[in-house]
Amino acid sequence: MELLNARPIVARRHYIQTGNLRHFDVLYCSLLDLEKTVAQPPEKADGRIVIPLCESQEEVQLADAIAASTKRKDTVIGITDPLASLAGLLLEVQRWTWVEKNTLELKDDRYAAEEVARQLSSAKQTLEKRIQHYVSLNQSAASDGMPIKWFYQGRRKNIRSGIEFISYLSELCDELFDQAPKIQNELVNRRNLSSAAASARMRVIERMFSSGDKEFLGMDPAKKPPEMSIYLSLLQQAQLHVAAGKGWKLQEPDKENDPCRLHPVLSKFREILESKTEQRVPVPTIFAELRQAPYGVRDGVLPILLVLMLLEHQHEIALYENGTFVSTVASEEILRLTKAPEIFELQLCRVQGIRRELFDKISEMLGVGHGPKRADTRWMDCPSA
Repeated sequence: MELLNARPIVARRHYIQTGNLRHFDVLYCSLLDLEKTVAQPPEKADGRIVIPLCESQEEVQLADAIAASTKRKDTVIGITDPLASLAGLLLEVQRWTWVEKNTLELKDDRYAAEEVARQLSSAKQTLEKRIQHYVSLNQSAASDGMPIKWFYQGRRKNIRSGIEFISYLSELCDELFDQAPKIQNELVNRRNLSSAAASARMRVIERMFSSGDKEFLGMDPAKKPPEMSIYLSLLQQAQLHVAAGKGWKLQEPDKENDPCRLHPVLSKFREILESKTEQRVPVPTIFAELRQAPYGVRDGVLPILLVLMLLEHQHEIALYENGTFVSTVASEEILRLTKAPEIFELQLCRVQGIRRELFDKISEMLGVGHGPKRADTRWMDCPSA
C-alpha cells in the first residue's frame, strides 16, 4: 500500500496544552499484511493508525478478529466497510507505475512521459478518493456516523465523527505520555531543530556553564534573542534556574513545585544511572529511554537536561568521550555530544559518608565545588573507570 500517500494526523489539543507536537502515521495495508504491520513499532511517529483495506465482508470479519486481539499501546486500528471495486483501482495504479518505471522509451519522449505521469496521478487520486470516502479521516463531522470502526488495545471505541477521532488521539497522548514535560516553546521543544534554534540552544548551554550564578544567565532582559525565549520558557518557567541568596543557581525542580513537569524525567535520568552503577551508560541509551512513553521528551530539550544534571551532580556523574574520562566539561564538549552522542558515556560515581565530607572539604579548599569545572572523579566508586 506504498502507493497511497497518507498525511500524519496531529493530536491538536494535546499539542496546545502541553507544547508537545505529537503525530500519528497513517498506514494502509492489505488484510494479509495487517498482523505484520501492527507488530512493527513506529519509526519516528508517536503512534500509528493502521487501516486494513478489505474488499469483502469476510475480510472485514477477519480484520475485526485481528484488531480485537491487538494490545499495542501505540497503535489504533480502523476497519472500514468492504471497499467495493478497490482491486480494480489498485491494479490501474500498479499498471501505470510499471509503465513509468519500465518503459525506457519515455526518456526520449517528453510528451509520452508527461501523459504517463498524468495517468498515474489520476489513478492515484481516484484510488485515494475511494478510500477516503470510506475512511473519512479528513471529514470534520458525519451526520450518519463515521463509516469506520476503531479499535485500541483490543477494544472497540465509540467514535462517531472525525472531530471525535482527533479528540480521542489527544486523549490517547495524554494517557500514553502522562509523565512528559510541558514546555511551551516551538523553537526547542521538537524533534529536529532548525539551525537558528540549535545555535540559540548552544548559547543557552554556554551561559549555563559560564553564568549559572547570574540572573537571566547574564543576558540583558531588555533584549529578546531566541536564547532568551528558550531561557524563559524552560529554565525559568520550569524552576531550573532560581535565586539563591545573593546569586542564582541551576537545580532540579521540586516534586511539589514542578510547573513544567520535569521532575519525572530527571528522576528517570538518575534511575537509569543508578541501575548501572558498575558500568558506563551510553548517552544514546539514556536519550532513547527518555524519548519513549510515558516521558516522550523531544530531542531539542534533551541536551539542556543533560547539562543540568552534569552541573548539579558534577562530582557524582562522570562523562566519557571515546572511552576517555572528561575532567572538564564545557560547551565545547556538549556541542560535540549533540553532533555525535554515540561516542559519549555517563557513569554514576557516588561519594558517601566520611569520603563525602572529605571530598567536600577538599573541593572547598581548591575552589572547585561550585563552578563548571569538574574534579577528577576516577578515584571514586566507579569500578569500571
